[in-house]
Amino acid sequence: MAYRNYSPFNGFTVDQLGNGDFTTITAAYAASISGQTIDVRPGTYTENPTCKAGVTLTAALGDSSTPTVTVIGEFTFSGAGICSINNINIQTNSTNLLAVSGSAASQVILNNCFLNMTNSTGISFTSSNAGAYISINNCSGNIGTTGIAVFSQTSPGALIFNLTSINNSGASSTANTISAGILVLTNSTFSNPTVSSGTAGLTIRESNIVTLSTNSICVTVGGSGGNQFSSSQFISGSASCISIGTGATLTALEELILNSNNTNAITGLGTLNYTPMDFANTSAAINPSVINRQKFGPQIWTDGITFDNSNVLANYAEGTWTPTIVGGSTAGATTYVAQTGQYTRIGRLVTCFFDIQFSAATGTGQAIIGNLPFTVKNATTPNFISIVAVQAVTLTAGYVTAFISPTINTTTATLGQSSNIAADVFAALNIWSAAAGRVTGTFMYNV
Repeated sequence: MAYRNYSPFNGFTVDQLGNGDFTTITAAYAASISGQTIDVRPGTYTENPTCKAGVTLTAALGDSSTPTVTVIGEFTFSGAGICSINNINIQTNSTNLLAVSGSAASQVILNNCFLNMTNSTGISFTSSNAGAYISINNCSGNIGTTGIAVFSQTSPGALIFNLTSINNSGASSTANTISAGILVLTNSTFSNPTVSSGTAGLTIRESNIVTLSTNSICVTVGGSGGNQFSSSQFISGSASCISIGTGATLTALEELILNSNNTNAITGLGTLNYTPMDFANTSAAINPSVINRQKFGPQIWTDGITFDNSNVLANYAEGTWTPTIVGGSTAGATTYVAQTGQYTRIGRLVTCFFDIQFSAATGTGQAIIGNLPFTVKNATTPNFISIVAVQAVTLTAGYVTAFISPTINTTTATLGQSSNIAADVFAALNIWSAAAGRVTGTFMYNV
Protein backbone atom coordinates (compact mmCIF):
# COMPACT_ATOMS: atom_id res chain seq x y z
CA MET A 1 0.00 0.00 0.00
CA ALA A 2 1.39 3.39 -0.96
CA TYR A 3 1.51 6.05 1.72
CA ARG A 4 -0.75 9.03 1.18
CA ASN A 5 1.09 12.16 2.25
CA TYR A 6 -1.21 15.15 2.71
CA SER A 7 1.21 16.93 4.98
CA PRO A 8 2.71 20.25 3.83
CA PHE A 9 6.05 19.26 5.42
CA ASN A 10 8.44 16.35 5.12
CA GLY A 11 6.88 13.61 7.22
CA PHE A 12 3.67 11.72 7.80
CA THR A 13 0.09 12.47 8.76
CA VAL A 14 -1.86 10.40 11.28
CA ASP A 15 -5.64 10.45 10.95
CA GLN A 16 -7.72 7.88 12.79
CA LEU A 17 -10.44 8.20 10.12
CA GLY A 18 -8.05 6.98 7.44
CA ASN A 19 -7.54 10.29 5.66
CA GLY A 20 -3.79 10.35 6.26
CA ASP A 21 -0.72 8.20 5.91
CA PHE A 22 -1.46 6.18 9.05
CA THR A 23 -4.29 5.68 11.50
CA THR A 24 -2.01 5.19 14.52
CA ILE A 25 0.90 7.14 15.96
CA THR A 26 2.75 3.88 16.59
CA ALA A 27 2.78 3.03 12.88
CA ALA A 28 3.91 6.53 11.92
CA TYR A 29 6.85 6.35 14.32
CA ALA A 30 7.85 2.96 12.91
CA ALA A 31 7.96 4.34 9.35
CA SER A 32 9.61 7.69 10.11
CA ILE A 33 13.28 8.59 10.03
CA SER A 34 15.30 11.26 11.82
CA GLY A 35 14.46 14.78 10.69
CA GLN A 36 10.82 14.07 9.91
CA THR A 37 7.70 15.40 11.59
CA ILE A 38 4.56 13.41 12.31
CA ASP A 39 1.41 15.52 12.16
CA VAL A 40 -1.49 14.10 14.18
CA ARG A 41 -5.02 15.15 13.29
CA PRO A 42 -7.70 15.68 15.99
CA GLY A 43 -8.96 12.66 17.86
CA THR A 44 -8.34 10.32 20.77
CA TYR A 45 -5.68 7.66 20.26
CA THR A 46 -5.42 4.79 22.74
CA GLU A 47 -1.96 3.31 22.19
CA ASN A 48 1.57 3.12 23.59
CA PRO A 49 3.88 4.80 21.05
CA THR A 50 7.64 4.24 21.00
CA CYS A 51 9.38 7.52 20.19
CA LYS A 52 12.18 7.72 17.66
CA ALA A 53 15.31 9.90 17.80
CA GLY A 54 15.17 12.97 15.57
CA VAL A 55 11.41 12.68 14.97
CA THR A 56 8.94 15.35 16.09
CA LEU A 57 5.34 14.49 16.94
CA THR A 58 2.97 17.45 16.76
CA ALA A 59 -0.70 18.38 16.70
CA ALA A 60 -2.65 21.59 16.25
CA LEU A 61 -3.71 23.54 19.31
CA GLY A 62 -7.41 24.18 19.81
CA ASP A 63 -9.17 27.10 21.48
CA SER A 64 -7.37 28.56 24.52
CA SER A 65 -4.29 26.48 23.67
CA THR A 66 -6.13 23.22 24.38
CA PRO A 67 -4.68 20.22 22.51
CA THR A 68 -6.99 18.72 19.89
CA VAL A 69 -5.25 15.36 20.14
CA THR A 70 -5.44 13.05 23.17
CA VAL A 71 -3.18 10.05 23.54
CA ILE A 72 -4.33 7.60 26.24
CA GLY A 73 -1.28 5.49 26.90
CA GLU A 74 2.46 5.57 27.46
CA PHE A 75 5.16 7.18 25.33
CA THR A 76 8.47 5.33 25.75
CA PHE A 77 11.99 6.19 24.64
CA SER A 78 15.33 4.49 25.27
CA GLY A 79 17.34 5.45 22.21
CA ALA A 80 20.18 7.94 21.82
CA GLY A 81 19.18 11.37 20.52
CA ILE A 82 16.38 13.88 20.81
CA CYS A 83 12.68 13.43 20.21
CA SER A 84 9.97 16.07 20.64
CA ILE A 85 6.26 15.90 21.40
CA ASN A 86 4.20 19.06 20.82
CA ASN A 87 0.62 20.07 21.59
CA ILE A 88 -0.60 16.65 22.78
CA ASN A 89 -2.93 15.81 25.68
CA ILE A 90 -1.20 12.76 27.16
CA GLN A 91 -3.29 10.71 29.60
CA THR A 92 -2.23 7.80 31.78
CA ASN A 93 -3.78 4.39 31.12
CA SER A 94 -2.90 2.59 34.37
CA THR A 95 0.78 3.14 33.62
CA ASN A 96 3.08 6.14 33.12
CA LEU A 97 2.31 8.59 30.34
CA LEU A 98 6.05 8.93 29.62
CA ALA A 99 8.85 6.47 30.43
CA VAL A 100 12.49 7.18 29.58
CA SER A 101 14.71 4.20 30.32
CA GLY A 102 17.74 2.26 29.10
CA SER A 103 21.43 3.24 29.02
CA ALA A 104 21.55 5.70 26.11
CA ALA A 105 21.60 9.50 26.27
CA SER A 106 17.86 9.72 25.64
CA GLN A 107 16.53 13.27 25.41
CA VAL A 108 12.81 14.00 25.32
CA ILE A 109 11.26 17.45 24.91
CA LEU A 110 7.57 18.17 25.59
CA ASN A 111 6.16 21.52 24.43
CA ASN A 112 2.63 22.85 25.06
CA CYS A 113 1.36 19.47 26.25
CA PHE A 114 -1.22 18.60 28.90
CA LEU A 115 -0.13 15.86 31.32
CA ASN A 116 -3.24 14.14 32.65
CA MET A 117 -2.40 11.82 35.57
CA THR A 118 -5.74 10.04 36.03
CA ASN A 119 -4.69 6.69 37.48
CA SER A 120 -0.89 6.47 37.56
CA THR A 121 2.20 8.55 38.27
CA GLY A 122 2.93 10.52 35.12
CA ILE A 123 6.65 10.27 34.36
CA SER A 124 9.14 7.47 34.96
CA PHE A 125 12.75 8.52 34.39
CA THR A 126 15.12 5.59 34.93
CA SER A 127 17.78 6.02 32.22
CA SER A 128 21.23 5.14 33.60
CA ASN A 129 22.94 7.69 31.35
CA ALA A 130 23.89 11.02 32.96
CA GLY A 131 23.43 12.68 29.57
CA ALA A 132 19.74 11.79 29.45
CA TYR A 133 17.17 14.45 30.13
CA ILE A 134 13.46 15.26 29.96
CA SER A 135 12.57 18.89 29.27
CA ILE A 136 8.93 19.94 29.81
CA ASN A 137 8.15 23.44 28.56
CA ASN A 138 5.02 25.60 28.72
CA CYS A 139 2.92 22.61 29.72
CA SER A 140 0.09 22.09 32.18
CA GLY A 141 -1.43 19.09 33.84
CA ASN A 142 -3.41 17.57 36.69
CA ILE A 143 -3.20 14.80 39.28
CA GLY A 144 -6.67 13.30 39.26
CA THR A 145 -6.65 10.91 42.22
CA THR A 146 -4.80 10.00 45.41
CA GLY A 147 -1.76 7.75 45.54
CA ILE A 148 -0.07 9.06 42.39
CA ALA A 149 2.45 11.79 41.62
CA VAL A 150 3.86 13.75 38.71
CA PHE A 151 7.17 11.89 38.40
CA SER A 152 9.60 9.34 39.77
CA GLN A 153 13.30 9.76 38.91
CA THR A 154 16.22 7.43 39.57
CA SER A 155 18.22 8.60 36.54
CA PRO A 156 21.47 10.57 36.98
CA GLY A 157 20.22 12.84 34.20
CA ALA A 158 18.13 16.02 34.39
CA LEU A 159 14.37 16.46 34.68
CA ILE A 160 13.44 20.04 33.78
CA PHE A 161 10.10 21.83 34.14
CA ASN A 162 9.86 25.32 32.65
CA LEU A 163 6.71 27.48 32.60
CA THR A 164 4.68 24.46 33.64
CA SER A 165 1.77 24.23 36.08
CA ILE A 166 0.47 20.96 37.55
CA ASN A 167 -2.81 21.00 39.50
CA ASN A 168 -3.92 18.40 42.04
CA SER A 169 -7.69 18.01 41.84
CA GLY A 170 -7.37 14.52 43.36
CA ALA A 171 -5.77 15.94 46.54
CA SER A 172 -2.90 13.45 46.31
CA SER A 173 -0.34 13.70 49.10
CA THR A 174 1.93 11.23 47.29
CA ALA A 175 5.31 12.80 46.67
CA ASN A 176 7.29 13.18 43.49
CA THR A 177 10.55 11.33 44.16
CA ILE A 178 14.09 11.81 42.90
CA SER A 179 17.06 9.77 44.11
CA ALA A 180 19.68 10.72 41.51
CA GLY A 181 20.37 13.41 38.94
CA ILE A 182 18.82 16.84 39.15
CA LEU A 183 15.34 18.32 39.17
CA VAL A 184 14.99 21.88 37.85
CA LEU A 185 11.78 23.89 38.30
CA THR A 186 11.70 27.33 36.67
CA ASN A 187 8.59 29.54 36.64
CA SER A 188 6.52 26.48 37.44
CA THR A 189 3.84 25.43 39.95
CA PHE A 190 3.44 22.05 41.64
CA SER A 191 0.56 21.11 43.96
CA ASN A 192 1.93 17.92 45.51
CA PRO A 193 5.05 17.25 47.62
CA THR A 194 8.52 16.51 46.31
CA VAL A 195 11.10 14.35 48.14
CA SER A 196 14.76 14.00 47.18
CA SER A 197 17.22 11.40 48.44
CA GLY A 198 20.45 9.66 47.52
CA THR A 199 22.66 11.79 45.27
CA ALA A 200 19.83 13.93 43.87
CA GLY A 201 19.94 17.71 43.64
CA LEU A 202 17.12 20.24 43.44
CA THR A 203 17.04 23.65 41.75
CA ILE A 204 13.84 25.65 42.23
CA ARG A 205 13.66 29.15 40.73
CA GLU A 206 10.72 31.56 40.59
CA SER A 207 8.28 28.73 41.23
CA ASN A 208 5.41 27.85 43.56
CA ILE A 209 5.00 24.66 45.58
CA VAL A 210 1.51 24.63 47.12
CA THR A 211 0.45 21.64 49.24
CA LEU A 212 -2.21 23.45 51.27
CA SER A 213 -4.99 21.02 50.27
CA THR A 214 -3.13 18.04 51.76
CA ASN A 215 -1.21 19.81 54.58
CA SER A 216 2.00 18.20 53.33
CA ILE A 217 5.63 19.33 53.48
CA CYS A 218 6.24 21.07 50.15
CA VAL A 219 9.80 19.85 49.65
CA THR A 220 11.88 17.38 51.63
CA VAL A 221 15.54 17.91 50.80
CA GLY A 222 17.42 14.67 51.41
CA GLY A 223 19.76 14.38 48.45
CA SER A 224 23.48 15.07 48.67
CA GLY A 225 23.54 16.89 45.32
CA GLY A 226 23.47 20.66 45.09
CA ASN A 227 20.18 22.14 46.32
CA GLN A 228 19.37 25.77 45.53
CA PHE A 229 16.04 27.57 45.92
CA SER A 230 15.51 31.17 44.85
CA SER A 231 12.65 33.66 44.46
CA SER A 232 10.02 30.99 45.11
CA GLN A 233 6.94 30.48 47.29
CA PHE A 234 6.05 27.48 49.47
CA ILE A 235 2.57 27.11 51.02
CA SER A 236 1.99 24.02 53.17
CA GLY A 237 -0.92 24.54 55.59
CA SER A 238 -0.33 22.79 58.93
CA ALA A 239 2.89 21.11 57.76
CA SER A 240 6.34 22.67 57.56
CA CYS A 241 7.17 24.17 54.17
CA ILE A 242 10.64 22.62 53.86
CA SER A 243 12.42 19.77 55.63
CA ILE A 244 16.19 19.37 55.30
CA GLY A 245 17.47 15.88 56.03
CA THR A 246 20.63 14.83 57.86
CA GLY A 247 23.68 15.42 55.68
CA ALA A 248 21.77 17.53 53.14
CA THR A 249 22.46 21.21 52.50
CA LEU A 250 19.99 23.72 51.11
CA THR A 251 21.14 27.10 49.83
CA ALA A 252 18.33 29.65 49.76
CA LEU A 253 19.29 32.35 47.26
CA GLU A 254 17.28 35.55 46.94
CA GLU A 255 13.96 35.91 48.70
CA LEU A 256 11.83 32.88 49.56
CA ILE A 257 8.24 33.16 50.82
CA LEU A 258 7.28 30.43 53.29
CA ASN A 259 3.64 30.24 54.36
CA SER A 260 2.91 27.65 57.06
CA ASN A 261 0.91 27.58 60.26
CA ASN A 262 3.18 24.86 61.60
CA THR A 263 5.38 25.78 64.56
CA ASN A 264 8.37 25.69 62.21
CA ALA A 265 8.21 26.62 58.56
CA ILE A 266 11.63 25.03 58.05
CA THR A 267 12.68 21.93 59.94
CA GLY A 268 15.11 19.03 59.73
CA LEU A 269 18.62 18.02 60.77
CA GLY A 270 20.50 19.36 57.75
CA THR A 271 22.24 22.63 56.92
CA LEU A 272 20.55 25.79 55.66
CA ASN A 273 22.51 28.57 53.99
CA TYR A 274 20.23 31.51 53.44
CA THR A 275 19.67 35.08 52.39
CA PRO A 276 16.41 37.03 53.06
CA MET A 277 13.28 34.96 53.63
CA ASP A 278 9.71 36.03 54.31
CA PHE A 279 7.72 33.95 56.81
CA ALA A 280 3.95 33.97 57.26
CA ASN A 281 1.52 32.22 59.68
CA THR A 282 4.27 30.54 61.71
CA SER A 283 5.30 31.18 65.31
CA ALA A 284 8.90 29.99 64.86
CA ALA A 285 10.28 30.36 61.36
CA ILE A 286 13.27 28.01 61.62
CA ASN A 287 13.45 25.20 64.13
CA PRO A 288 16.48 26.32 66.20
CA SER A 289 17.02 23.02 67.98
CA VAL A 290 17.41 20.72 64.98
CA ILE A 291 18.90 22.68 62.13
CA ASN A 292 22.44 23.92 61.57
CA ARG A 293 21.87 27.40 60.25
CA GLN A 294 24.53 29.34 58.36
CA LYS A 295 24.51 32.60 56.44
CA PHE A 296 26.62 34.25 53.80
CA GLY A 297 27.14 38.00 53.92
CA PRO A 298 25.20 40.51 56.03
CA GLN A 299 21.56 39.51 56.11
CA ILE A 300 18.72 41.99 55.61
CA TRP A 301 15.44 40.37 56.52
CA THR A 302 12.06 41.56 55.34
CA ASP A 303 11.47 43.35 58.64
CA GLY A 304 14.51 45.52 58.01
CA ILE A 305 16.73 43.99 60.71
CA THR A 306 20.33 43.43 59.65
CA PHE A 307 22.55 40.67 61.05
CA ASP A 308 26.19 39.78 60.54
CA ASN A 309 27.54 36.25 60.20
CA SER A 310 27.77 35.68 63.96
CA ASN A 311 24.06 36.07 64.66
CA VAL A 312 20.96 34.18 63.69
CA LEU A 313 17.37 35.34 63.49
CA ALA A 314 15.68 32.02 64.09
CA ASN A 315 12.27 33.08 65.35
CA TYR A 316 9.83 35.91 65.37
CA ALA A 317 6.69 35.72 67.49
CA GLU A 318 4.39 37.99 69.44
CA GLY A 319 1.47 37.31 71.74
CA THR A 320 0.03 37.57 75.23
CA TRP A 321 0.89 35.87 78.53
CA THR A 322 -0.68 35.76 81.99
CA PRO A 323 1.82 36.88 84.65
CA THR A 324 1.64 35.63 88.24
CA ILE A 325 3.26 36.84 91.47
CA VAL A 326 3.97 34.73 94.57
CA GLY A 327 6.37 34.63 97.47
CA GLY A 328 9.79 33.09 96.97
CA SER A 329 9.92 31.34 100.36
CA THR A 330 6.24 30.52 100.65
CA ALA A 331 4.18 30.98 97.53
CA GLY A 332 1.00 31.76 99.45
CA ALA A 333 -2.23 32.74 97.74
CA THR A 334 -2.57 35.85 95.59
CA THR A 335 -5.96 37.35 94.85
CA TYR A 336 -5.69 39.03 91.45
CA VAL A 337 -7.57 42.06 90.24
CA ALA A 338 -5.86 42.05 86.82
CA GLN A 339 -3.12 40.06 85.06
CA THR A 340 -1.97 41.47 81.72
CA GLY A 341 1.06 40.44 79.70
CA GLN A 342 2.37 40.91 76.16
CA TYR A 343 5.58 39.70 74.56
CA THR A 344 7.62 40.03 71.37
CA ARG A 345 10.29 37.48 70.48
CA ILE A 346 12.95 38.31 67.88
CA GLY A 347 15.46 35.52 67.54
CA ARG A 348 16.60 34.65 71.08
CA LEU A 349 15.56 37.97 72.61
CA VAL A 350 12.20 38.22 74.38
CA THR A 351 10.75 41.54 75.49
CA CYS A 352 7.91 41.28 78.02
CA PHE A 353 5.41 43.83 79.29
CA PHE A 354 3.33 42.94 82.33
CA ASP A 355 0.85 44.53 84.72
CA ILE A 356 -0.26 42.68 87.87
CA GLN A 357 -2.87 44.12 90.23
CA PHE A 358 -3.84 42.24 93.38
CA SER A 359 -6.11 42.80 96.35
CA ALA A 360 -4.49 40.31 98.72
CA ALA A 361 -1.38 38.11 98.91
CA THR A 362 -0.09 35.78 101.62
CA GLY A 363 3.31 34.78 100.22
CA THR A 364 6.59 35.23 102.06
CA GLY A 365 10.11 35.90 100.88
CA GLN A 366 11.30 37.65 97.76
CA ALA A 367 8.55 38.21 95.19
CA ILE A 368 8.62 35.96 92.09
CA ILE A 369 7.06 36.87 88.74
CA GLY A 370 5.97 33.63 87.04
CA ASN A 371 4.53 32.10 83.88
CA LEU A 372 6.98 33.80 81.49
CA PRO A 373 6.12 32.97 77.85
CA PHE A 374 9.48 31.21 77.16
CA THR A 375 12.08 29.44 79.28
CA VAL A 376 15.01 31.68 80.22
CA LYS A 377 18.30 30.66 78.60
CA ASN A 378 20.42 28.35 80.74
CA ALA A 379 23.74 30.15 80.54
CA THR A 380 26.51 31.32 82.83
CA THR A 381 26.33 34.81 81.37
CA PRO A 382 23.60 36.88 83.03
CA ASN A 383 20.32 37.66 81.36
CA PHE A 384 19.03 41.21 81.22
CA ILE A 385 18.19 42.94 84.49
CA SER A 386 15.43 45.48 84.02
CA ILE A 387 13.65 48.10 86.09
CA VAL A 388 9.98 47.80 86.95
CA ALA A 389 7.50 49.98 88.80
CA VAL A 390 5.98 48.87 92.11
CA GLN A 391 3.01 50.30 93.94
CA ALA A 392 2.16 48.83 97.34
CA VAL A 393 -0.66 49.70 99.69
CA THR A 394 1.78 51.50 102.01
CA LEU A 395 2.77 53.87 99.22
CA THR A 396 0.64 56.97 99.03
CA ALA A 397 2.97 58.91 96.77
CA GLY A 398 2.64 56.56 93.79
CA TYR A 399 5.16 54.18 92.25
CA VAL A 400 8.77 53.42 93.15
CA THR A 401 11.23 51.36 91.15
CA ALA A 402 12.67 47.91 91.74
CA PHE A 403 14.80 45.47 89.76
CA ILE A 404 13.64 42.30 88.06
CA SER A 405 16.06 39.51 87.17
CA PRO A 406 15.03 36.49 85.02
CA THR A 407 16.09 33.15 86.54
CA ILE A 408 18.02 30.87 84.18
CA ASN A 409 16.37 27.68 82.90
CA THR A 410 12.98 28.66 84.37
CA THR A 411 9.93 30.68 83.39
CA THR A 412 10.27 32.98 86.41
CA ALA A 413 11.90 36.28 87.33
CA THR A 414 12.77 37.66 90.75
CA LEU A 415 12.07 41.15 92.09
CA GLY A 416 15.36 42.40 93.54
CA GLN A 417 16.02 44.63 96.55
CA SER A 418 17.43 48.10 96.39
CA SER A 419 18.78 50.26 99.20
CA ASN A 420 16.91 53.18 97.68
CA ILE A 421 13.56 51.64 98.50
CA ALA A 422 12.23 52.26 101.99
CA ALA A 423 12.07 49.28 104.34
CA ASP A 424 8.31 49.38 104.75
CA VAL A 425 7.86 49.51 101.00
CA PHE A 426 10.04 46.51 100.44
CA ALA A 427 8.41 44.67 103.27
CA ALA A 428 5.19 45.06 101.36
CA LEU A 429 6.98 44.11 98.15
CA ASN A 430 8.54 40.99 99.60
CA ILE A 431 5.78 39.66 101.82
CA TRP A 432 2.61 41.65 101.10
CA SER A 433 0.82 40.03 104.03
CA ALA A 434 -2.66 40.51 102.60
CA ALA A 435 -1.81 44.03 101.40
CA ALA A 436 -3.07 45.18 97.98
CA GLY A 437 -0.61 46.34 95.39
CA ARG A 438 0.48 46.60 91.79
CA VAL A 439 3.64 45.61 89.88
CA THR A 440 4.09 46.69 86.28
CA GLY A 441 6.95 47.08 83.84
CA THR A 442 8.92 45.82 80.86
CA PHE A 443 11.89 43.49 80.91
CA MET A 444 14.00 41.47 78.46
CA TYR A 445 15.71 38.11 78.55
CA ASN A 446 17.35 35.54 76.29
CA VAL A 447 15.94 32.09 75.49
